[in-house]
Amino acid sequence: MRPRSAPEAASADSLASWVDFRRYMDSVFVGVHLHGREAVRAVDPRASVGFVARPGDNVYYGYDWRQLASRLDVLGFPPDPVVVEKVRAYRGPDSWAGAVFEGRYAPQSFAEARWFPWYEVMHGMPVVWGGAAYGGAEVESPWAALTPGGRPFPVFAETARSVRELRGGAGALLLRAQRSPAPIAIYDSQASVYVDEAAPLGNWRVRRATRGFVALLKDLRYSFDFVCADDVRRAGLDDYAVLVLPMVRAIGDSEAAAISTFRERGGRILADIVPGEFDGHGKRRSAPMLDPLFGVRHAGPVAIGEPGPAEVRLDREGKKSVTGTLTGISPDVAVEATEARGYGAAGGAPVWLAQGGDTLLLNHPLPDYADGTAEDADAALRKLMRAWLEETGIEPVVALGVKGGDAFRGECVKYTFGEATLLALLRDPGDGKDRARLVLRADRTRPTYDVRRGERVPRPHRLRITLERGAAALFASLPYEVTGLALVVPPEVHAGRRLEIGYVLRTDNDSPGKHLLHVELHQPDGDPIPYYAKNVVCEGGVGKSYIPLSLSEHPGSYVVHVRDVLSGVSTQERVKILPPAQDPERVSRQPSVVSSQS
Repeated sequence: MRPRSAPEAASADSLASWVDFRRYMDSVFVGVHLHGREAVRAVDPRASVGFVARPGDNVYYGYDWRQLASRLDVLGFPPDPVVVEKVRAYRGPDSWAGAVFEGRYAPQSFAEARWFPWYEVMHGMPVVWGGAAYGGAEVESPWAALTPGGRPFPVFAETARSVRELRGGAGALLLRAQRSPAPIAIYDSQASVYVDEAAPLGNWRVRRATRGFVALLKDLRYSFDFVCADDVRRAGLDDYAVLVLPMVRAIGDSEAAAISTFRERGGRILADIVPGEFDGHGKRRSAPMLDPLFGVRHAGPVAIGEPGPAEVRLDREGKKSVTGTLTGISPDVAVEATEARGYGAAGGAPVWLAQGGDTLLLNHPLPDYADGTAEDADAALRKLMRAWLEETGIEPVVALGVKGGDAFRGECVKYTFGEATLLALLRDPGDGKDRARLVLRADRTRPTYDVRRGERVPRPHRLRITLERGAAALFASLPYEVTGLALVVPPEVHAGRRLEIGYVLRTDNDSPGKHLLHVELHQPDGDPIPYYAKNVVCEGGVGKSYIPLSLSEHPGSYVVHVRDVLSGVSTQERVKILPPAQDPERVSRQPSVVSSQS
């Protein structure tokens, strides 16, 4: 039996068979890799197995990111912002997932080179994958790692500097920290992707709409997660306050019921076009299933009109109205308001229809956002969307002032690590201005530390930051001040034995929380020995670890250097390394206590 092609299914108005076939092939694609993993693990039971995905939006690649990221041990993928966010939301806790920066995604500037290791870590990815290691013998590639002669290219050297800093504690801190719960869920509809392929609405696609919402929410500094149909069916949406539906043309009955329950329990819903024109298999409904949820009805089939301008005015109870002019608006001309109130019109059709404060239907695909073609319209869209999101009661990640504009192009992520609150900022390497000047307003009652500089911030409630393109900032806020650090080390130890180290963190109260220490062993000439470096978690400010010394370690006076990653407080102590012991049983392992405070 030959399955129908997409054009054949569309001409017969029978998309369900084709959509179901494509979803089945997605599962087959994942199953092939799982079968391969079984074969590999028959030889090496501890092997991590996966593959590297190709770049591009071709639906026939079979990339269901929910299945791939949650089930494979290793996953390389193109650093497309939407794909990165999906993998972050779906990946398993021990997955070696990471974006692959090669080809057209290879770093093309110093800004991109310093940016992408931070970008990976801030999305929970423990690996940095590059492309070609060497340039060609005839034509050198400046985006490879090494020249044909083995010297690092300057761009790769910039990447290496970021990796070195992250390995020095900041990366370990972010990977161990808990990302703050996101108040917004973006619905990831694989069925809608296939409906789009077979029965497109002009040039508009679910992936195009999703990319626009991701960029818009980031510019407004709101955090979000992706959720798929399986997540909604099994767990519901109770963990979120707002649900975004980007061109979700296909939605099943059980998911639609879960969305209705979400709204009944106080959740807010935002959509561009009315969801549910098709069911979860791709069968066309007589009318979009969620029309009543948005207080509208369809007078005929969904029909996207010609693009044009629209002035939208949002009235807010007890607050000043917000007005903005949008361009490139292509409304669904079949929509009529029943219970919803329209806040604008384009091409004779209503746009931005709200039903109370619970739902907002844009009634048009989101215009291409942040592509550099309509900055005034982008600013108007941000202003209007910010006003609506404020009405939902959710808060952005951080209160951040941006000099000369309202959008910070980049990543804003908040974490918790023990009793510490972390804020990471990462500026987009492609942002237009050389420098972005920001004002961060943090809690003035809590000591705040600049993690990268290793120093306390004097005025956290009005912290001025300047970020170059691709640059990162990382701050830690604690309920106490870190006043010192004590080490417990032996005065001497033989090569080939363990160098035992104990740590005690001092604070201005009696109950320090969890901290992360970066530990290094420095040679007699002062240079750190990189393969001995480690990061140690100290619960309650107390911890211990060891460095396994090589038998061939040269005798001499070495230095143990320890730094608290959160506060930058550091200390060091000398230890004498002796030649290997002739009789290990006679070597004393009793440490002496030596304290020091930075």
